[in-house]
Amino acid sequence: MYKIFLVIKQEYFDLHDCDIYDELYEFVNNDLYDIYEGKVSYAYRFEAIPDGNPTTSEDYSQAMNRLNSIIEKYI
Repeated sequence: MYKIFLVIKQEYFDLHDCDIYDELYEFVNNDLYDIYEGKVSYAYRFEAIPDGNPTTSEDYSQAMNRLNSIIEKYI
């Protein structure tokens, strides 16, 4: 999680005036953190290989769907 936060903070200089930055920051700060900590109902272990465990596969799919929906709004 530290590396993900570091990347999003590094992108601040290029993206801070864009709406997508705010949404990505919120996604990282809320959704990914909650998945990583196991605080959401579908979360088990975010860092696990998604195809090896059906529980983590659902985590990975939902996180990727949320991320893709954010990106698609700005393409």
